[in-house]
Amino acid sequence: MTRLPFLLYCGMIFISSTGRRDHDLFGDPVAGSGVQRIHHADPGRTGRTVRPGDPPYGLIHQKDSPLRRIGILLRGSLRVINEFENGSVFMIECNDAVSFIGEITLFAEETHTSVTIEAVTECRIAFLPVPVFDAWLDSDPHFIKQMARHIAKKLYCSSYNRGERLFYSSSYLLLKYVAGEMEALGLRRMEKAVLRKNRRQISEELGMQEKTVNRTIARLCEEGVFSLERGKIAMTHKQLLQSESRLKDYSGTSRNGAQA
Repeated sequence: MTRLPFLLYCGMIFISSTGRRDHDLFGDPVAGSGVQRIHHADPGRTGRTVRPGDPPYGLIHQKDSPLRRIGILLRGSLRVINEFENGSVFMIECNDAVSFIGEITLFAEETHTSVTIEAVTECRIAFLPVPVFDAWLDSDPHFIKQMARHIAKKLYCSSYNRGERLFYSSSYLLLKYVAGEMEALGLRRMEKAVLRKNRRQISEELGMQEKTVNRTIARLCEEGVFSLERGKIAMTHKQLLQSESRLKDYSGTSRNGAQA
């Protein structure tokens, strides 16, 4: 059993999206292991402007930072984003426990991270220094196989819909996104659900300009696809059931509005 000693060696880091940084119990978290809490996104650390109403994501690691540790997400949810010099943000994916942090950079034999990772909920993360994690991989063929499956699943999911944003209309992309979110909220078992995400979150997750998201939401509301409650998207059970046929209609329209 090679896994247990490594898990006993590493420290736990608690990162939350809703509070303040607390204390280290087991030393410097950057150098190796430690326990800390990050409860609120610090604009100075993320390099982005945090606007009123934006969720206070906790920073786990920043794009272009040196990779010193590999993390194992044991509890909670995180999001992986790409940040650009003009201030735009594109959300690549959301991951729930159990997942890994920094493994793509390690396997690519790169020294600096290619993405920013933020806590969506309070996260419990076990961090191991890169040399320790590397030694674990060398000593445990079963673990390497599991890591390969984990990375392959990520690549499969990202490649399955790659290019979709280039060829489908904003109406199709937004409705597909909203229907998926409503499914996750359990709308099939309820009469109505409200999506609590703001327009900036939606634009980041869809990879659309915020003004495009606003225009598309207004248009779909006029068409009766969903409604707005205090600025938030609301959908009934009936509207969700109708969304499948509407998606077929919208899928025949290209980005420039022409029928396919």
